Amino acid sequence: MRKKNFNVPQSTNNAQKIENFRFPCIVKPTTSGSSFGVSKVNSKQELNKAIEFAKKYSTQYVIEEFILGREICCAVHDLDDNNLTSLPLTEVISENEIFDYNAKYLGESKEITPANIDANLKTEIEKVAKKAYLKLKLKGIIRFDFIVKENKPYIIEVNTIPGFSKESIVPQMIKASNQKISDFISKILNNILR
Repeated sequence: MRKKNFNVPQSTNNAQKIENFRFPCIVKPTTSGSSFGVSKVNSKQELNKAIEFAKKYSTQYVIEEFILGREICCAVHDLDDNNLTSLPLTEVISENEIFDYNAKYLGESKEITPANIDANLKTEIEKVAKKAYLKLKLKGIIRFDFIVKENKPYIIEVNTIPGFSKESIVPQMIKASNQKISDFISKILNNILR
């Protein structure tokens, strides 16, 4: 993403290169979902424990700069005659230090859809998400997670298979766009069968 000129946190997959990192940072497995194996690390002494925790869920991990700001999610899809469309944005306010499994699935967060953000910031996030969608040659419904710091959106995750459970964010976005989830899923299936 950085090579394609998107704002993303500084990151490495090599614990030996951590000397240039400031703490806190985030350690997460690269092939896990639902925030399994994700840790916020406040000091170098906690790093190895967090890496071992991440490795329980994936053989690979990433160490990322922690960006303090508002978490905003933007879902983009090409299901309406291949026109790129974004759903209403969601702001995530976690009761925990990070948007972890408990925050996602056990009610330890607030998810506000549509997000109560400035119109210019909303437009910028949608623009960045759509540009990333095209640059990465994605298809279907994709959710981009951002941290906004000083009005600058940083992409922290690209969810190529976003959740569709009752607690998931995309179904909330679909409802906020005045669509039935069953109709939206039909659009996804029709798109696949084309």
